[in-house]
This record gives sequence, structure tokens and C-alpha cells, in this order.
Amino acid sequence: MKKVLAAIIIILLWAVPAFGAEWSFGSGMQTGSAAIKAGPGMLKQIIVSTDGNTPVTIDLYDHASTPSGVRLIPTWTVTTSSVDRIQTLPIDNERFVNGIYANIVSGAPSPGYVVIWKE
Repeated sequence: MKKVLAAIIIILLWAVPAFGAEWSFGSGMQTGSAAIKAGPGMLKQIIVSTDGNTPVTIDLYDHASTPSGVRLIPTWTVTTSSVDRIQTLPIDNERFVNGIYANIVSGAPSPGYVVIWKE
């Protein structure tokens, strides 16, 4: 399943620049709270993969190294089922100054996620 998810994410990341005038960047597959990017940019999208049983709650902060500062999105709870394990949250160019820190508040053991932004 992880190979299929990785292939889907790679295809999505490859296709994103073709639809816009600017380049987009992705965090690669993350599995826990993590510093995603340092410095300014615009948030575009989050893709989350669950275990099919347990919802995942995630926060994104305008911070380069800790879960503090301004939240970039309201806390997002990704619901899940055995047939709906991957969900996407499109974001309309939410500006950040310091960076992106993704905080997994609760959820499936090691949920996978990718954060996409543009510079």
C-alpha cells in the first residue's frame, strides 16, 4: 500500500507545476510531526494517508522548527474508512513567513502526509 501511495503522490507532485505558472514544492512523505520548510512561501495543499481505522488530526504552523506561532489552517481532522484512506485539503495560497511546521495532534500510528507549497 505504501508503494501505491508513494506512486500517487509522486504523480501528483509531478503534475502540479504543469497547471500553474509557478513551481510548487513538496515535503516528501512525512510520518510524524516535522519541520517542513524554513522561510517564506505560500501553502497550496496537504495530502494525508490514514490506516483506514483511526482519524488523524493535524495542525500547520508558520514556524520553521516548533509547533507554535500562527496557525496556517484551522485544525484539520481527516476522517477515514477502509475505502477512503487518502484525503486532500486544497489551500488557496495561504502565505507564511517563517516556515511550515506540521504537528500531528492525534491519529493513526504513523499517518503519512505530504505538504505542498510554492515560493
